[in-house]
Amino acid sequence: MSLFHNETTVHASDNGLTVRHIVLEGTNSDIGNYIGEMALDRYTLHRQIPGDDPVRIRNQHKYLKTNYPEHYERMKGIAKAFDVQLDEGLFDCSGIMYQKQSIGCSSIYFPNHTTATGAAILSRNFDFPVVAVNEPYIFEIYPDKGYPSLYMCSFELVSGVLDGINSEGLTVAVLADDESFITHPAEPNGGLHVALHELQIMRYLLDRCRNVDEAKEALLSLKHSYAQLPLHYIIGDRYGQSFVWESSYTANRYYILNGDNKPQVVTNFLLHRYSSEDSLPDDPKPQGMYQRFVTLQKELSEKSHYTEKDMKQILSCAHVCLPEAYPHRTLWHNLYNTKDCSMDISFYAGEGVAESKPLRTDYFHFQLK
Repeated sequence: MSLFHNETTVHASDNGLTVRHIVLEGTNSDIGNYIGEMALDRYTLHRQIPGDDPVRIRNQHKYLKTNYPEHYERMKGIAKAFDVQLDEGLFDCSGIMYQKQSIGCSSIYFPNHTTATGAAILSRNFDFPVVAVNEPYIFEIYPDKGYPSLYMCSFELVSGVLDGINSEGLTVAVLADDESFITHPAEPNGGLHVALHELQIMRYLLDRCRNVDEAKEALLSLKHSYAQLPLHYIIGDRYGQSFVWESSYTANRYYILNGDNKPQVVTNFLLHRYSSEDSLPDDPKPQGMYQRFVTLQKELSEKSHYTEKDMKQILSCAHVCLPEAYPHRTLWHNLYNTKDCSMDISFYAGEGVAESKPLRTDYFHFQLK
C-alpha cells in the first residue's frame, strides 16, 4: 500500500498565521515517516530527537506498542525518517515537538435535539498568542489501522490533536486548565513519561473510539501525564452524548461530567470544583475564563434550537482579544458536524480598524470522505 499525500496552504497572512491542509492515506508507518521527513525539512531544530533516560524511553515505547499499536507503527516511520533505531533507548520516537505555548479556549457541544439540522455539533474557539512561529495544520488521515480522522494539529506533529472528529462521528477538543496552572505548582514532565501525554490522548480517542462510552472506557484505562500544561477535554458523539473529562490538580482523581443531553459549555477552569454557575469566583475580566463561561451560558438561554449561524454568533461572544506582550486572539473557530464528519473553520486574519474587532476569514469546509 503506497502512501497518498497532498498538501495545500489554506490560509496565510501578515500576522504569521499559516495554516496547511495535509491529506495522508496509507499505512501508519508510512504516515509517520512522511510526518518525520516533513519535520526534518521544515523544523531544523528537530534533526535529532535524543533522550537522556534509556530505561524510561524503552518502557514508554513498550507501553505504546502494547496499548496503542497504531501509534507505535507511526513511530517506526519516524525512526526511519530520523535514521535511528526505534527501541534501543537513545531516541524518543513517540512524538515531534515543534512549538510550545500556553492555550486558552471555549467550547460548546450541541446535542442532536438542540440543532436545526438534527446533527450533534461541537463548536470551538481556539485562543492563542499571535506569534510568527504559529503554524497549525489541518490533518486529514486515512490509516490502514484505526479510524480515519480530521483534526487541527499544533505543538506536536505526530499526535498534537487540539480538536477533531473521526469517521464514526466522535469529536474531541482540548482546553487549558488555567485555573490549576495559576493556583498550584505545575509539574510538566517534558514529554518523556510512560503514559500518553495530554495531546496523544486525543489522537488515541480518534484512532480507536466510536462513541462517548468507548471514550470513557479508554480514558479510565489509560495512563495519563502532561508534557507541558494541565488540560481538560470535551468529548461528544453523533448520538447526542457528551462529557467533560478532568483531573484534580494532583492528577490523583479523575472526574467525568456528563452533558445530560443538553448543550455543554467548557472554558479554562475545572467544572468539577463548582456546584453551579452561581458559585464561580468573581471575574473582573470580560474575557476571563469564568466570565466567558457565564457569557456563553447566558447566550444559550435565549433559544432551544440553534442553527450553525447561531452557533457561530454565540461563540463569537467569547472571542479573545487581549493586548499582552504577546497578544492573544481567537485564532480559529470551528464547527464539527458529527453527522457528516465535517469541519467548518474560520481563522484570525489580522487587526481591524477597531482594536477589539480583529479581522476573520470566511469559513472553510473540510469533510472526511
